Amino acid sequence: RRHGRRFFFFFFNQQEQPPLAAGTLLEGYRIERKLSQGGFSVVYLARDAVGKPVAIKEYLPAGMALRGADAATIEARGEHQAVFNTGMKCFFDEGRLLAGIDHPNVVRVSNFFRANGTAYLVMRYEEGETLKDHARRLLERGEAIPEDFLREVFVRLLAGGVDDVDGNARHVGDHDGAVGGFAFDLGRTRISVALGAVVA
Repeated sequence: RRHGRRFFFFFFNQQEQPPLAAGTLLEGYRIERKLSQGGFSVVYLARDAVGKPVAIKEYLPAGMALRGADAATIEARGEHQAVFNTGMKCFFDEGRLLAGIDHPNVVRVSNFFRANGTAYLVMRYEEGETLKDHARRLLERGEAIPEDFLREVFVRLLAGGVDDVDGNARHVGDHDGAVGGFAFDLGRTRISVALGAVVA
């Protein structure tokens, strides 16, 4: 247990690395701004070649890697190179898995690639608010979170663990948190449950 606390402290108490600058071109996408930054990645709002907004997630684990002098390249710290490489492979495999899932409750990955010494996932951009912000707004008004709302949210969230065409269960998760990386559509309200959310 003590070791686990040290591990958590190491990864979530490191200085954040600077994000890619606005205007940076990345495999045909133009970065507009940072949306969020978690313990293992940075999420950006970007535009594709026809101007459509997308969310791009960059693998950048805190404490294991640094932004290079060119303000783009990611350089793993020497002693963490092997762990960094393993994490990047898992990140890339996540992109491959998500790209094969077409489910209304799971954000669609449209592209994934390696560049700048790291890996990137290109996702559909969803506008809305995080579940955390939604809950905070209700509590600030002195309102309880309705039980029916929570039931609907988490039923849809759990439905994101869909089966593939062969009937094999696929777990959709995130490196940034136990319930991170999920975004789903509740009709008129789009909610993202993520530390690195892909929402405005």
